[in-house]
Amino acid sequence: MLKAVIFDMDGVLIDSEPVHLEAHRRLMEKLGLPFDKQYYMQFVGSTTDNMWKVLKHDYNITLSNDELMKMSDEFIKEINGTEGYPVMKGASDMIKRLSKAGLKLAIASSSGMERINYSINKLGVADKFDAIVSGLTVSHPKPAPDTFLEAANRLGVSPEECVVVEDSVNGMKAAKNADMVCVMYENTSMGEQNSEYADYILQSFEDVDSSFFEMAYAHTVGEPWRVLETERLYLREISLEDLDALYEIYSYDGMTDYIEPLYENRDEEEEYTRAYIDNMYHFYGYGIWVVCLKDNGKIIGRAGISNREVDGENKLEIGYIIGKPYWHQGYAFEACKAVCKFAREEIMVNDMVAFIDGKNTASINLAKKLGFKLVEIIESSEKVFEYYRKIL
Repeated sequence: MLKAVIFDMDGVLIDSEPVHLEAHRRLMEKLGLPFDKQYYMQFVGSTTDNMWKVLKHDYNITLSNDELMKMSDEFIKEINGTEGYPVMKGASDMIKRLSKAGLKLAIASSSGMERINYSINKLGVADKFDAIVSGLTVSHPKPAPDTFLEAANRLGVSPEECVVVEDSVNGMKAAKNADMVCVMYENTSMGEQNSEYADYILQSFEDVDSSFFEMAYAHTVGEPWRVLETERLYLREISLEDLDALYEIYSYDGMTDYIEPLYENRDEEEEYTRAYIDNMYHFYGYGIWVVCLKDNGKIIGRAGISNREVDGENKLEIGYIIGKPYWHQGYAFEACKAVCKFAREEIMVNDMVAFIDGKNTASINLAKKLGFKLVEIIESSEKVFEYYRKIL
């Protein structure tokens, strides 16, 4: 279960990497040494102290690390002026949303504490972090896992319960070395990034909340993501362990009058379910989920979203099935209302559709109760379907 999100700082919460790059270029120029951007990039995400140890060896620099870092800081101040590092758009509001959702938050940065404290104060979220770790205080800097492991230790969580947000290869390697789920923040100011070690990629912090990190975590560790909650229900992704319950639900008389049954061969259904998890949930981020009772976790049906082409355009179609013992208790309405809300707020579409067998009066009545309006009656040689649409 996800309990904590650990953030790198430079290149993630503040856009400092281009400043550091330019400061390094100026310092190398002052020392009369060649500047090679590709050579420099290998140090992004690690500590400045570690970088200068290597550079001193490779370029026969005789100045001390402290002298070099002091010169570098002077160039950084010269570049930044009085404004300091620019903050990443949306980062502050996202941190506040994650904190409100109850996730533990930490910073694990290769920078020193003075720079970290200055930056999170500028973001206005210093009080939202439960732990702050500087890479200068651990035995081995990134790509070693020490910085992230120390953050997890201070948060009181296990590494397996954490998601790390990083932008550099060294940082992502450190996250994986710590056995943590890694989300790469796509920092466009640094040019092309290597996503080899990332489990997920995040392009913007705007509108990101805890649900994104819960999804990334669940999909990476192979757990079904708990997508929605209502007063009495929660909807989550299906797993192979759910098939016994679903076969029982589908076995009641009349359950497959208007929907496709499950495969009679259990092996075929398992193969289909595996493919569905990979191709629907992991690619689109939505699908048909299992509906569970909140009080005991019992599966009572399915509900969610499918893709459907309508007049040459992809539309989201709502669908559901509720087990016969749970009919006439408002569960279908409760689940489908939440699905519509998810489509509007998370997928950000402005309408949904439903294609219902003309004989399925219960589903037609439910669609109308949800606010779907009849668009067209479609007749074929075998069946009559009613096409409904809802503006979200």
